[in-house]
Amino acid sequence: MNRRIAGNLALSAGVTALGVGLAEGWARWTATPRPPRALADTRGLDWEAEWQGDFFLVKSTSVGWPSGQQFNRDGLPDRRHPREKLPGTHRVVCLGDSVTLGYGFPREQAWPQVLERTLATRGPAVEVFNVALMG
Repeated sequence: MNRRIAGNLALSAGVTALGVGLAEGWARWTATPRPPRALADTRGLDWEAEWQGDFFLVKSTSVGWPSGQQFNRDGLPDRRHPREKLPGTHRVVCLGDSVTLGYGFPREQAWPQVLERTLATRGPAVEVFNVALMG
């Protein structure tokens, strides 16, 4: 009886391996090869050209959109930050969706702004950037 079970298990494993191998071979045979794209040096990368017109801007030119949200000159739902980091200052970037954005609340109540205020009371200077997109 044990020999019969072992034979069935071996047959099942063989059929499974053969099926997976055939599926892999078919996928490789039908796949369209894509030539690799060379990226420019990221320090001078032109994102608008690289994304071919699919560049996403947070800030809208529509009056009153999104309602109650304020955006800085960089299109971020945050206060203005100096471009150069001040000596002795640490920077934290908060990435996220509408929760990080603080959608439906005043900008000061979004968790990255609350984090920055909390850290400011505890020690050295920390700048917190709110880099969030709706969705």
